[in-house]
Amino acid sequence: MKRNSILVYIAVSFFMIFTLIFFINQNNYAQKVGLILESKLTKLETHYTIFMYNQKVLTDNILDDTMSIQNVVEILEQASKEKNDVKLSLLRDELYRILATKYSYIKANGILQYHFILPNNISFLRMHKPSKYGDDLTNIRQDIEYVNKYKTVVRGFSNGRTAHGFRNVYPIFNKKNEYLGAIEISFSSESLQNYLINLSNLHSHFLIDKHVFDSKAWERDDMILKYYPSAENKNLMFHVTPNHSHEQCVVENGKNLKEFQDEIKINLEKNEKFVLYVPTSKDSNVISFYPVKQNVTNKVVAWIAAYEYVALLEEIKRQKNYNIMWSFIILLVIAYFINKLLFQHHLIKENEKKLIEKTHEQETLLSLFDKGATVLFMWSNDANWSVEYVSLSVENLLGYTQKEFIDKKITYLSCIHQDDIQKVSDEVQKGSKLQNSFFAHEPYRVITKDKREKWVLDYTTILRYENGEIKSFVGYILDITEQKNKEILLYEQSKLASMGEMIGNIAHQWRQPLSIISTSATGLQMQYKFGLLNSKDIPKTCAIINENAQYLSQTIDDFRNFIKGERVLKEFDLSKTVDSFIHLVGASIKSNNIEVIFDLEQNLFITGYENELKQCFINIFNNAKDVLKDLKDEQKLFFITIKEEDKDSIRISFKDNGKGIPKKSLEKVFEPYFTTKHKSQGTGLGLHMTYNMITTGMQGKISINNVEYSYQKKSYKGAEVVITLPKTYITIT
Repeated sequence: MKRNSILVYIAVSFFMIFTLIFFINQNNYAQKVGLILESKLTKLETHYTIFMYNQKVLTDNILDDTMSIQNVVEILEQASKEKNDVKLSLLRDELYRILATKYSYIKANGILQYHFILPNNISFLRMHKPSKYGDDLTNIRQDIEYVNKYKTVVRGFSNGRTAHGFRNVYPIFNKKNEYLGAIEISFSSESLQNYLINLSNLHSHFLIDKHVFDSKAWERDDMILKYYPSAENKNLMFHVTPNHSHEQCVVENGKNLKEFQDEIKINLEKNEKFVLYVPTSKDSNVISFYPVKQNVTNKVVAWIAAYEYVALLEEIKRQKNYNIMWSFIILLVIAYFINKLLFQHHLIKENEKKLIEKTHEQETLLSLFDKGATVLFMWSNDANWSVEYVSLSVENLLGYTQKEFIDKKITYLSCIHQDDIQKVSDEVQKGSKLQNSFFAHEPYRVITKDKREKWVLDYTTILRYENGEIKSFVGYILDITEQKNKEILLYEQSKLASMGEMIGNIAHQWRQPLSIISTSATGLQMQYKFGLLNSKDIPKTCAIINENAQYLSQTIDDFRNFIKGERVLKEFDLSKTVDSFIHLVGASIKSNNIEVIFDLEQNLFITGYENELKQCFINIFNNAKDVLKDLKDEQKLFFITIKEEDKDSIRISFKDNGKGIPKKSLEKVFEPYFTTKHKSQGTGLGLHMTYNMITTGMQGKISINNVEYSYQKKSYKGAEVVITLPKTYITIT
């Protein structure tokens, strides 16, 4: 009876502990999956917002350019008042002739429709379909009716008779403020899908509520766009583009989404964004749904469904199952030994019992490392750091077994990321010279057996002989990869947020060169038309056009290289890096009236990660800009100096006249989440990321201090950031 009672107690305890471990694993798994899914949904929403902003800037420029073309307003004035069909036809032909070249250009840039409508909602000229005109759009195009009625701009998604699109409808007035009608400039949904593919390789479906068109419209031959019933929902029609195939996007997706139809239907009825995890799909296991609203009624009439395969979700799932399985096995073994000890302890001699108890204490202590996330190491004080002991948990961290380390088939030194070996070795040498026997490493990277990169914290104790010589090192290592990834995610979100401002600045920066190009080209055309063209003026005008086109091209190249964020180790010219950085923040410099003073030595080359260094420059400039723009009537200065400090290193300094940083804040500026700005203006990650990229990524040093100096016989006070970088990037294999 006693034996049975103990067995029941062990079984109940086993079940309760395993149930607790199971639910903890399930909860952790659900939280990790939720974070990933939320990030993918946020990513789609951010891309959609940026696309709509870019569309607004482009269509605004097209409108301004169209209205500035000679005779366009005069033709529209006559057309708005003319009743004679023959005269209207002549006016229509003349307007088409004037705008034909421009339409060819903007069509190549993604414009779907370029459409002029009279005040009575009658179509005057469709540049995309000039043979179709004179039809009454009343009760067909709500956005056009709205603009003609209220004389205000309407933007957003809208459907027509034969196509849908992202439409921008503008009211048109002459110089007397007389209303002339409306102009429609629209993009197809395909341009949004191409944008998602080009920017983030996101495959997407544009899904239209089938009720927004007439029930027979889907079968008409004059439909501009091609549709199929979608796999996502029976009430949504799938817009087919060259990037889609019926077999993959409808047939295969229909099989994968069959069991999720009810869930999709419930979420669609809420008319809010949502994300779906489809673990059965081998191609796209995450589907983000973002609602698209009609531009006048503000009702959801379409959806963007972005498909993406996230391998990390499968890895998290495997890890969860692995943890549960091993938890069960370990608990089963523990239960077995507990049972055995409870019923056989009277057979063990007293001395053996004491020895077992002692051994058990040691094993219990080591098992904390074997079964936990922390790894215990002991390695010799030799050139290769030969491992004397390592806990079983090393396999969870690095993928190598305890036996592989003990048999010296692998060394811990070889597991450290080659870019971090020098730093870790220097910290060991420095720690060995300290009087105390304990030191901590800065976070560094290790490479696992399957070539994955992880971040760790390493705390080391030094074991010495009686004469003081080092015998070996004992360290325990913690995996902080998840914390690092969260920090990187926040950094990327901060970078995406700043991209919106940068895009706005670039759009503003482009207005003048675009205007110059347009004016020069139009001038040549008019001179040629009226026989006033002087052959001597052609090279000069072409040079002006080319100079401004090169400027626009350079802006595109700089922004593309920056947004790609490629981490490539290469040799580069620092002065060219500064030029590219200034190009990216040029609009911000101009809009905030900041004077930049350069003192750059030429032909200074270093080896490192240029794009990361450029991001550091932008972070430092943004901090200075936020201080300088608060200066009311004072001159705003920003100094950039690059000098060769010695034969092995280069000194880069940035200095402003923003009155400096409070002393109590100076020691904390490189700490994560520390900011002197309002919470709505800063995350506190900019300078922290800059510190990590300089010290870890570029093997350099960075410091910040308050300085007082003179410039043009006037005294100033501000903050100075000094970066010291080695000319040669040290790589150890």
